[in-house]
Amino acid sequence: MPVGALCASKKIMQSLAPLGGVYQAGTLSGNPVSLAAGIATLDQLAGGEAYTQLEELGLAFDKRLEQARADRAWLNFRRCGSLFWLHLAPGAVPRRANEIREESASRYNGMHAALLEHGFYLAPSAYEVAFLSTAHARGEVEGLADEIARAF
Repeated sequence: MPVGALCASKKIMQSLAPLGGVYQAGTLSGNPVSLAAGIATLDQLAGGEAYTQLEELGLAFDKRLEQARADRAWLNFRRCGSLFWLHLAPGAVPRRANEIREESASRYNGMHAALLEHGFYLAPSAYEVAFLSTAHARGEVEGLADEIARAF
């Protein structure tokens, strides 16, 4: 469930409607169901167990992809917590979108179709990141890494 927050100085916040003349809106802005989902998410994260679970999943993913990378020097990725990004070209993983090589995007496009056929749904663009979730099991994450390797 999407949740967003808008924070600014009192002066700026008072310039937003209904107090000021600047209209700000969003599909779920102030939606009680969305906000309840956000609060429930924060409550789940507060205990810390979710972060531990996500890091364990991430390490399992890393290990599987590193094994696959042994004979595929171009199979690069970067992970930080539950967020990961694939860069399918040799060399350092880019830090900016304009550094993504066409070779990586081309490989990603071919891999994306193969992953869909096997039930793994990643973003359709090589420019987007992916996320692990507490809803994922270790077998699913390892299966994704294996399918990424098999796609090539």
